[in-house]
Amino acid sequence: MVLSAEILAVGTELLLGSIVNTNAQMLSQSLSGLGVNVFWHTVVGDNPGRLEEALDIARKRADVIITVGGLGPTYDDLTKEIVCRTFGRRLTFREDIAEELRTLYQTVFRVPMPENNLRQAELPEGCTVFDNPVGTAPGCAFYEGGVHVLMLPGPPEECEVMLHRHAEPYLRHGGVRRGPASAGEYVPDGESQSCHLYKARRNVPAGDRQGQNP
Repeated sequence: MVLSAEILAVGTELLLGSIVNTNAQMLSQSLSGLGVNVFWHTVVGDNPGRLEEALDIARKRADVIITVGGLGPTYDDLTKEIVCRTFGRRLTFREDIAEELRTLYQTVFRVPMPENNLRQAELPEGCTVFDNPVGTAPGCAFYEGGVHVLMLPGPPEECEVMLHRHAEPYLRHGGVRRGPASAGEYVPDGESQSCHLYKARRNVPAGDRQGQNP
């Protein structure tokens, strides 16, 4: 069966032309390589009503929905909340991901973690978690009502890394991630794998970045 996909980019800055939607081209090329037909591209601002409307349209016509953006810790980052509302999933707090975020701030940024960053530890119940080795916002995926829903971060570097690291394997294997570790696993001892990968990606030696914000 050939799957159809809709890519739903979230962010008022895209509508205003403040930034270029480079993620759209990258995702379309990737999905084409996987044999998934991208039939629709949608861009919606940081407006919960219009986002919910766009999701409701997408879930009725696409087998795969990939949202990009709106996973940050600020008040207008509403993607997860609206996706959960649309698909009837509970938004749950993941203490393991919260601990991952605390470790990242302690060992890499060397500044106290703002409390609002705990919003990034809220994810749809029962989802597959996509860790983010070059940022703070994890992504995720779940299958509901005949639709695969994947949520990726908006910053292009983060989106690209998560796409190749998690989204492509998820789609290639029909939503079942194969390999030595599941997408939801985190390393509990010492510095996490994500912290090490973040430092390697940014070429940051251990102990540096003191006082620098992400």
